[in-house]
Amino acid sequence: MVRTVSPEASRAAPGRDNSYLLASDTTATIMFTDIVGSSTITERLGDRTAREVLGPQSEIIRRQTRTHGGVEVKSMGDGFMLTFPSARAGVACAVAVQRELADYNREHTERQLALRMGLSVGEPVREDEDLFGNSVILAARISGTARGGQVLVAQIVYTLAGGTGEFTFRELGGFELKGISSVHLLYEVVWRPS
Repeated sequence: MVRTVSPEASRAAPGRDNSYLLASDTTATIMFTDIVGSSTITERLGDRTAREVLGPQSEIIRRQTRTHGGVEVKSMGDGFMLTFPSARAGVACAVAVQRELADYNREHTERQLALRMGLSVGEPVREDEDLFGNSVILAARISGTARGGQVLVAQIVYTLAGGTGEFTFRELGGFELKGISSVHLLYEVVWRPS
């Protein structure tokens, strides 16, 4: 099921309009998230119980997205497509989500969830309430390359957010990403549980 959230429903704070994050020809940071092993969880527990188990990660992602000024473009059941006004905001959100999920896992040892995340920056094309284009494809492919607990970013995200001094990155080298012809240099955001 694809769930689209209107820009009005995704505001980070009352009175703050982030609808420009879904505009065409606007530079945006795109993030994809995915729960590792969600299909296995659903098969093992059944649809209803699996939704209950996966629910906390959705709440964490939505809360941190709002906190960091982002917009939920869509939910894909076990993952999200999000957009942020800056690379710094996107990376900060990703780290906050991973830390909060690590806290959740410590408290719920019987329901461990591993989330992988990928970020890119570009000028996506908007159609209705969805985004398309190379930056969207790149973020999705980067997310698919990550392991559980990893936040991987494109070189442009590293270039933009690395200069803030807020984050630590590890260069992982060049990757061939499915459906993309060139090799892309990827970086891992190094984060520690809170």
